[in-house]
Amino acid sequence: MKSSDRNGADKAVLADLIGKLEGSLAVLDHQGASLAAAHLSMVLDLMRKELAGPRPMEGIAGIPATIQSSQLH
Repeated sequence: MKSSDRNGADKAVLADLIGKLEGSLAVLDHQGASLAAAHLSMVLDLMRKELAGPRPMEGIAGIPATIQSSQLH
Protein backbone atom coordinates (compact mmCIF):
# COMPACT_ATOMS: atom_id res chain seq x y z
CA MET A 1 0.00 0.00 0.00
CA LYS A 2 1.33 3.41 -0.95
CA SER A 3 1.40 6.20 1.64
CA SER A 4 -1.04 8.21 -0.44
CA ASP A 5 -3.58 5.34 -0.22
CA ARG A 6 -3.73 5.44 3.58
CA ASN A 7 -6.81 6.88 5.23
CA GLY A 8 -6.93 8.81 8.49
CA ALA A 9 -7.52 5.69 10.61
CA ASP A 10 -4.51 3.92 9.07
CA LYS A 11 -2.33 6.95 9.73
CA ALA A 12 -3.56 7.20 13.32
CA VAL A 13 -2.76 3.53 13.98
CA LEU A 14 0.69 3.91 12.41
CA ALA A 15 1.38 7.08 14.42
CA ASP A 16 0.29 5.30 17.64
CA LEU A 17 2.55 2.34 16.86
CA ILE A 18 5.46 4.69 16.19
CA GLY A 19 4.87 6.32 19.58
CA LYS A 20 4.86 2.97 21.37
CA LEU A 21 8.02 1.84 19.59
CA GLU A 22 9.74 5.12 20.47
CA GLY A 23 9.05 4.28 24.12
CA SER A 24 10.61 0.85 23.63
CA LEU A 25 13.60 2.47 21.94
CA ALA A 26 14.14 4.72 24.95
CA VAL A 27 14.09 1.70 27.28
CA LEU A 28 16.53 -0.27 25.09
CA ASP A 29 18.84 2.72 24.84
CA HIS A 30 18.71 3.27 28.61
CA GLN A 31 19.54 -0.40 29.26
CA GLY A 32 22.55 -0.27 26.97
CA ALA A 33 21.12 -2.59 24.32
CA SER A 34 22.71 -0.54 21.56
CA LEU A 35 22.38 -3.09 18.73
CA ALA A 36 18.68 -3.64 19.38
CA ALA A 37 18.18 0.11 19.76
CA ALA A 38 19.95 0.76 16.45
CA HIS A 39 17.76 -1.74 14.61
CA LEU A 40 14.58 -0.34 16.16
CA SER A 41 15.72 3.17 15.29
CA MET A 42 16.09 2.20 11.62
CA VAL A 43 12.61 0.62 11.61
CA LEU A 44 11.16 3.76 13.18
CA ASP A 45 12.82 5.95 10.54
CA LEU A 46 11.24 3.84 7.79
CA MET A 47 7.84 3.98 9.49
CA ARG A 48 8.04 7.77 9.85
CA LYS A 49 8.90 8.10 6.15
CA GLU A 50 5.96 5.86 5.25
CA LEU A 51 3.63 7.96 7.40
CA ALA A 52 4.92 11.21 5.89
CA GLY A 53 4.32 10.02 2.33
CA PRO A 54 6.24 10.97 -0.79
CA ARG A 55 8.44 14.05 -0.58
CA PRO A 56 9.60 16.14 -3.49
CA MET A 57 13.22 15.72 -4.44
CA GLU A 58 15.52 18.36 -5.84
CA GLY A 59 15.50 17.95 -9.60
CA ILE A 60 17.70 19.35 -12.34
CA ALA A 61 18.45 23.07 -11.95
CA GLY A 62 16.54 23.21 -8.67
CA ILE A 63 13.21 22.16 -10.20
CA PRO A 64 11.31 19.97 -7.70
CA ALA A 65 10.76 16.38 -8.83
CA THR A 66 8.81 13.59 -7.14
CA ILE A 67 9.71 9.94 -7.57
CA GLN A 68 6.71 7.67 -7.88
CA SER A 69 7.03 3.96 -7.10
CA SER A 70 5.84 3.24 -10.65
CA GLN A 71 8.87 5.15 -11.99
CA LEU A 72 11.26 2.86 -10.14
CA HIS A 73 10.19 -0.30 -11.99
